[in-house]
Amino acid sequence: METEKYKHNGVVRNGTVIFDSEAMYRKELFINEGKRVTILIYSELELTPVNSNDFAFYFGGIIHELHQSDFYYGKSKEAIHHELMKMFWAEVRVENGKEFVFVPSISKFNREQFNRHIEQVIFHASELGIKIKDREEYYHAKRFRMK
Repeated sequence: METEKYKHNGVVRNGTVIFDSEAMYRKELFINEGKRVTILIYSELELTPVNSNDFAFYFGGIIHELHQSDFYYGKSKEAIHHELMKMFWAEVRVENGKEFVFVPSISKFNREQFNRHIEQVIFHASELGIKIKDREEYYHAKRFRMK
């Protein structure tokens, strides 16, 4: 079964979608009259990829602070990152009748997932008494790129 895809951008206000191009949207409705359709709604945040500044803040700022702490003494930055990924994202899956623990790769995260991970890690750090500075402080101190 062949499907055609159309992408229409817009903003949701008061429960109504206001399309960037209302005429184009109406044209697609006219063309598809009587046909079965599926409409998917994504926020731009879900589709926005993670940029190098976000990774720099996470690995160069947050993970660095955890690595310097007594709690994570003796662990590599990579081991700390993997431990956090398991802590917040691990899920048990079954494949061919066997259970295994799946941990996604952070490189596959979209912006929403990445931001959620950062929030969870910062909260975890605060529970351990580890202060994570604001993102801008790391940019200036470490000279990370800012966009």
